Amino acid sequence: MTSRNHAPIVQILIAGGDQGSVDSDGNALPTLVYMGREKRSQHHHNFKAGAMNALIRASSEMSNSPVILNLDCDMYSNNSESIRDALCFFLDEENGHDIGFVQYPQVFDNITKSDLYDNSVNVITQITSPWFVPFAFVTIGKHVYGLVESLQCAKVSDGDASKRYEQEVMEFGSASSIFVIIASIAMLNLFCLVGGLRRLVVDGGIIGLEPLFIQILLCGLVVAIHLPIYEALFIRKDEGSLPLSVTFLSLGFAILASLLTIV
Repeated sequence: MTSRNHAPIVQILIAGGDQGSVDSDGNALPTLVYMGREKRSQHHHNFKAGAMNALIRASSEMSNSPVILNLDCDMYSNNSESIRDALCFFLDEENGHDIGFVQYPQVFDNITKSDLYDNSVNVITQITSPWFVPFAFVTIGKHVYGLVESLQCAKVSDGDASKRYEQEVMEFGSASSIFVIIASIAMLNLFCLVGGLRRLVVDGGIIGLEPLFIQILLCGLVVAIHLPIYEALFIRKDEGSLPLSVTFLSLGFAILASLLTIV
């Protein structure tokens, strides 16, 4: 058994339930478990997350804790109490369900000589370079577009939204231009289906329908697919339904498209 050739290792260094597991001031210490992934010289195992993933899977059985904290080997917390303060917000019984956590990839510029953490290749080294303009445009556009997206969606789902999600009910709620396009297509196909069926009744049954059979069949399938859209437009009254502005706009666009085909 060597450092590069051994079976998986699991060792409980500190047992949290043991009365003797205390620090120099007599405070109880938490459970400390060491886990090492299996290493074999004949297999390629240069991955660092194996032991961590195993600890995450087993942590609920060992500690029954709702929060898992991972600290990388090259990271350091300047204030250990900040972790406790953050957990107080997340585990708050009244407001904890309204607080979310967003993880961003770590990017540290100019920390080391070789730019260890940034993982980038510096193409533009001077602001006065003419190549700076397109890169600046793309960078600014990316961040501005991200801000627009953040204003159009809710960051925390309320109780009603979670209930609709469990019931497998589609969630709309916002007056987005994407919903207007989808609703307009749904309404246009509904108008086409109604027009085809009207011709079926008025113009002589199946014989008069034969030239339009494929079109009516396709419209019927599209209408069937868009049933949740019609329900969100006209039937549902919850906050997850489509707003009246989307309903009026989709109706207007569908009627306009129908009139253009007639003209």
